[in-house]
Amino acid sequence: MSPENEFRYAQAMEAIGDGVYDWDVTTSVVYFAPSYYTIAGYDPGDFPMNFESWSSRVHPDDLSQVFKDVEEFMSGRTDVYSPKFRFRRKDDSWMWLMARAKIVERDKDGSPTRVIGVHTDIDQFIQAEEQLLEARDQAEKASKAKSEFLASMSHELRTPMNAVLGFAQMMQYDPRTNLSEIQNNHVSHIIEGGNHLLELINDVLDLSKIEADHLSLTLEQIDSAEIVADAVLMSASLGNARNITVVDKFSDAASVMLQTDSMRFKQCLLNLISNAVKYNKDGGVVTLNGQETEDGFLRISVTDTGLGIAKRDFAGMFQMFHRLNGDPTVAKEGTGIGLTVTKLLIERMAGRIGFDSEEGVGSTFWIELPLASNHNVLIWSSAMKVGIDEIDSDHHTLVSLLNKIMNPSIDRDELNQRVDEFIDSTKHHFQREEAIMDVCEYPNHEEHRKQHQELLTQITEHVAGWRAGTSMQDLSDLWWFLQNWLFKHIMKEDTQIVFYARDKAQLIKKSLQDLD
Repeated sequence: MSPENEFRYAQAMEAIGDGVYDWDVTTSVVYFAPSYYTIAGYDPGDFPMNFESWSSRVHPDDLSQVFKDVEEFMSGRTDVYSPKFRFRRKDDSWMWLMARAKIVERDKDGSPTRVIGVHTDIDQFIQAEEQLLEARDQAEKASKAKSEFLASMSHELRTPMNAVLGFAQMMQYDPRTNLSEIQNNHVSHIIEGGNHLLELINDVLDLSKIEADHLSLTLEQIDSAEIVADAVLMSASLGNARNITVVDKFSDAASVMLQTDSMRFKQCLLNLISNAVKYNKDGGVVTLNGQETEDGFLRISVTDTGLGIAKRDFAGMFQMFHRLNGDPTVAKEGTGIGLTVTKLLIERMAGRIGFDSEEGVGSTFWIELPLASNHNVLIWSSAMKVGIDEIDSDHHTLVSLLNKIMNPSIDRDELNQRVDEFIDSTKHHFQREEAIMDVCEYPNHEEHRKQHQELLTQITEHVAGWRAGTSMQDLSDLWWFLQNWLFKHIMKEDTQIVFYARDKAQLIKKSLQDLD
């Protein structure tokens, strides 16, 4: 960069208020433009123009990372230089800066001798980000409190509703009541409305249990054909009033064994079949089919001959209280929660759910659950819990993310995003677990912390190796490594913490609040 261009660059930076600097690497002398001083409340010349005086004003907790970023940039190991760090103002308060730099001169050996750059005040952006994170955390805590409250209210909500229905049915069927036709109609409306309300209560409670992580799965090897046949038999009468036929093309095929929770599997099937009847047209057909996928799952599809779903409704199909209300001929009954519950249950069982639809033709909703022979999944169950709610919640999140990584239908960009999310969640979990070990005075804390550091290093190396490759085998190798360390670490190391966490639930909660 010519002296004239450097002068223009400095003038431009001065105009927008960034702090411009010019660093002579060989002498450690740094020229700080007047704006560099003023953005932090100093007067020009308030501190000497050298690297040491500048670094003494960087927050101690950020200094080692800043030095590392500078060293990597100067050595050429990275082309991007944009660290964020805290800098001490003249009044001794701290502000956030973001650095940018360019090497403009080198010696004959190629080593940098002169660097020009700017530091930008990002304090307001960091504060806004922190406020957003705090608001998100508060919303998540409120949602969790709501879910835990509802999950604990199962008995209190269901018992009075069952009593209402029971007495209404007694009035209707007891020959001694001698109800008139009008009274009988009124009681029928009570029963119909009560059943609808009970369905809503059950769906809300299931949803709350899942969200509060109070839902336990009982995993066993089951014959999928038996469960499908039972679900079809239980659904056979749903379409009688509208002459809708349920056709089972699945159960007569060869048996396919699954490793799953049979009750929850049947619940999901019943919900899909019920929806297929509700949103079908009179005289329509509901058909069940199944096939194995190449990656070790069984796909069961439920197809209807209804009016189909408009493209504009696709994005919200699995959102809570989403119902198809655009056409007066489409059924309006239902809670609007069933598909949300079904999706969450299927994902809890390490499965997948989706749909295809065409307006005027009909819809196909499908679920995929892992075959009993599929070892490329981890299904979260009570057997994997260590007994500390906060740690178990983190482990459950990691297991869910891990299973999403092996979904062959996602593209490379989304896969990269999920891998990054898994790494970030792992780091966050390690921080929380270490805070719990601190407050519980766990004696092997330091050794456990070292294992976390080693695991993060290994994860980073394996991810880098996967990203350098392109094949499914590379992805499978990454998944196996992540699965093995996670499962082994949970069962071998994390289970040892629970003994020291007894009667310390409030201390643990407080330590994590302070951490966040």
